Amino acid sequence: MGERYQTSIRSGSTDIQMVGLDPEEFPVLPVLNENEIIRIPGDLLKTMVRETIFSASTSEQTPILTGILWNLQGSELKFVATDRHRLSTRTATVEANPDYRFSNVVISARTMAELSRLVPDSDEPVEIVVADNQVLFKTGNLLFYSRVLDGTYPDTSKIIPQVYKTELVLNTKSLTDAIDRAYLMSREEKTNIVRLVTLDNGMIEISSSSSDLGKVTEQIDVASLNGEPLRIAFNSKYMLDALKVIDSERLFIGFTGPMSPIIIRPTDAPYSLHLILPYRTTG
Repeated sequence: MGERYQTSIRSGSTDIQMVGLDPEEFPVLPVLNENEIIRIPGDLLKTMVRETIFSASTSEQTPILTGILWNLQGSELKFVATDRHRLSTRTATVEANPDYRFSNVVISARTMAELSRLVPDSDEPVEIVVADNQVLFKTGNLLFYSRVLDGTYPDTSKIIPQVYKTELVLNTKSLTDAIDRAYLMSREEKTNIVRLVTLDNGMIEISSSSSDLGKVTEQIDVASLNGEPLRIAFNSKYMLDALKVIDSERLFIGFTGPMSPIIIRPTDAPYSLHLILPYRTTG
């Protein structure tokens, strides 16, 4: 190491000279405080990322929405992601000091995707330390640092309805397959619109059409249908993204009206929720 932090690397007849940077300018790494460490199994952390990351925005016009929001209260860790058209939340119980809490910690979705590839798909614990503007992940011999995104994440809690005018419980695979087939006809249109209508016979009808490809209509059984009749249109790509991360056999869908948010969650997993905004259509 010479002047200007210059480093020389020699191998055989090769001589490489590299100019370094002042180590004093390197960001200060988080200090490990045993009272502020979160421990979570690696496979659970990966599941939480998988079930929320697709709802994060990809537009740099709203940088804060390109990340996943982390909130911790006692032993409950919650992830939230939204691009203003859809939203996903996932909550899990973690090992942490009961008095430890933080909010408005937003980590880039790209960073979380990269971390997921590095974390073993096992119950080996990942230790997480949240500092003022950085987060440290430690698992095995791996140390992974990430900066926290600047800005305040919007409050999304008020847009999630607690009471519904129409409630459906149905088989996850049946709905996913029906919307997947409808998506094939709708994907030529920019908004990927698919329509859902409740029928008098206790079934629902899924349909889509394209001026170039044609149309598809399919009726599927539901386990239960309660409330007002409903006719609604939504982005089938957004719906499929949510359905494909739901591992439960049955799911609940709640509606408060044709222009109100659609709520989707597994019937046996209250810790997971997805929201999609519907489309206003003619006809």
